[in-house]
Order: sequence, then C-alpha cells, then structure tokens
Amino acid sequence: MNTVNGFLHARNAYVGALFLITLSILSLSFPMTYIGVSVKAGFPARAVGIAEICALIAASFLPTITKPHFNKAEIKAPPTRRAIHSIFTALVIISPCLPAITWYLRIKWSELGYQLPGIIGFLGTPIILGSLSMLALLLAGRAVSIVIPTLVFITIVVTQHLFPAGITAQVFATAKNWHTCWPVVGILFSITLLIAYRKGSIPSCK
Repeated sequence: MNTVNGFLHARNAYVGALFLITLSILSLSFPMTYIGVSVKAGFPARAVGIAEICALIAASFLPTITKPHFNKAEIKAPPTRRAIHSIFTALVIISPCLPAITWYLRIKWSELGYQLPGIIGFLGTPIILGSLSMLALLLAGRAVSIVIPTLVFITIVVTQHLFPAGITAQVFATAKNWHTCWPVVGILFSITLLIAYRKGSIPSCK
C-alpha cells in the first residue's frame, strides 16, 4: 500500500484527480455554455462548448501536473517500472475525455430533449490533444506542453469555421458532426506511449 501511495504521490495523482474532477463538475454545472468563433463574416460561427473547453484545459495542464518527480536516473529504471509509469501516462492522456463524458451524460439525462449522437465520435479530439501535450512535455518541456494543445485546438476550430468540409472537419469532431479518425488517434497515442516508455515518462526539459 505504501508503494502505491508513493507512486501516486510521485505522479501527483491526487492533485491531478482533483483538477480533473473540478473541470468535470464545471462542465456538468454549465452544460449550455459555449463560445461562438467567427473570423470571417458570412460564415456560420463554430460553436465551442463547455465540454470542449474543459477537455482542452485538462489536456493542456494534466501532463505537467502529473509528471514524475524523479531525476533523470529514472530513465534507466527496470522495464517493469517504466511500464507502470507508461500505463499511468496513458490514463493521463485519455483523462481529458472525462469532462466531455460528464457533459454528455448531463445533456442525455436532462429534460431538454436534445438528440445527441454517440459519444465515441466526440472523444478523439481530447485524446489527440492529450497525446500532443504529453509528447511535447516529454520532448520539449512544460511550457511547450501547455501551449501546444491550445494552438492546435484554435487551428482546428478556425479551419472548421472557414472550411466546413475541409480536412480538420473530416478528422476531428465539429460542433454538429461528431466523428473521429481513430487511425490518427491510435498512431499518435501509440507513438507517445512508446516515447514515454523509453524515457521513463521523464521530460527532457523542465
């Protein structure tokens, strides 16, 4: 039990869980909150809902919050220890899905009468953002890890607004059409975990 607590403490798991629960409660409490993004007049605005906002915040900050508190000697740790850290890293990457899922269930079980598509098509984007953030943390450090998901998400939203039938609308979920290009998600997720395993989940830079 002490070993488990030590591991969770080393990965700051309790703080990460509290942060994630807070975001989930936020998406649960304000399910109808959204921002309309429009950069060109005459084009329909791209709605960015609370679920996407909270998922983005989680993806941007959770990898940094839960990075191991070890020195770089941990990179040479036995394969079993590195594998355990990689499993935890995988959970961190997919954890931004939780605010989206809580929002979905809130709408689904409400009396608002909304007909929502399946949640699976919505979850690819949080996983991609989480993978990018973790990959940036491992290779470039904390500052880049926090910024990259936001830049990527802004790019997705703006291009979906400008090109409703473009590549980002085909790969990522839009405000009205939920789908995910799972091969892209799987490849990026796998590459991130492979690098995490090789590096013992230790970032190269602070």
